Amino acid sequence: MRILTDCPEKIGELAAAGAAWTRADLVSLSSKERALWQALGSGASLRSGEAADEAAARFWSRLIVVASAPASQFTVINELVRGGLSLPGPVACLALQGQDFRGQRGRTWAALPGNLHLTVAVEPGGFPARQSVALTMLPAVAVVDGIRALAGPNIRAQIKWVNDILIEGRKVAGVLTSTQVLGERITHFVMGIGMNVACSPEIPLTPFVPAVGSLAEAGVHASLTEVLLRLLSCLADWWSRLQQDGPNALFSAYRTHSLVIGRKVCIWDEPAGEGEPGESLPPPRVCGTVRDIGPDLCLYLEGRDLPVSRGRLALAEHVPAP
Repeated sequence: MRILTDCPEKIGELAAAGAAWTRADLVSLSSKERALWQALGSGASLRSGEAADEAAARFWSRLIVVASAPASQFTVINELVRGGLSLPGPVACLALQGQDFRGQRGRTWAALPGNLHLTVAVEPGGFPARQSVALTMLPAVAVVDGIRALAGPNIRAQIKWVNDILIEGRKVAGVLTSTQVLGERITHFVMGIGMNVACSPEIPLTPFVPAVGSLAEAGVHASLTEVLLRLLSCLADWWSRLQQDGPNALFSAYRTHSLVIGRKVCIWDEPAGEGEPGESLPPPRVCGTVRDIGPDLCLYLEGRDLPVSRGRLALAEHVPAP
């Protein structure tokens, strides 16, 4: 895995043992690398190197690391691939901090130093569009697996439907995905992952996000580099398993990691909760105890025949009484 960065002094652990960072310029890059760096790089001095982690390096072709991103890398990568850019292989992009980062439905995500802000892009080679829901599950399951591998058995990360990752009721990560479809095949798959590694951002709390936390505050004492490499390995592993064996194992893992099965929840239509802090919510569209989750990620509630396929979910215990 080749690394392109403007901040080698901040990511020394990523370099292979005995390897040196090499000064690079745009002329020395391939056309695909040049397009990526010009869109994502800061314009500062460019260095290249080889990654130390063999498990991640076997899958990812490039890792681009910038000290500060002026805009959401998830948005930039999506615009590039939709504009016709062919990738040099699976690509991962890390911003140590940045501006105008966004989560699901364009919600603001605070990009603080010490936390992980990762975007990855893959050309799936004709992955069937009918299985696109598996791509929604993949980054969430990979994040949980990565946290559990770093934390050990005493710290339990779970998935709050659809794509929030919580530890002990505190949101520590969120994921989002985007696909480009041609006919019945997915031609590009982009994942965005934000994870609070070192610190928790100060954000307005709502029934949907009643508390925030970080890996450090939960007792997971891992460096940003350790978290990154573990997560890249988990993403690569699940992608390979999905292509080889189909979505059943991925869905089983998503269901096992679910926070909401057996819990009473309330669900609103989007974009509920997007008003001013403290503004009261309208009545939820539906409330009930989650009996199960289907392979299409629909929720099945006790006493309700029709599944719930969309909306914004809060645990009922966090919803103020009317």
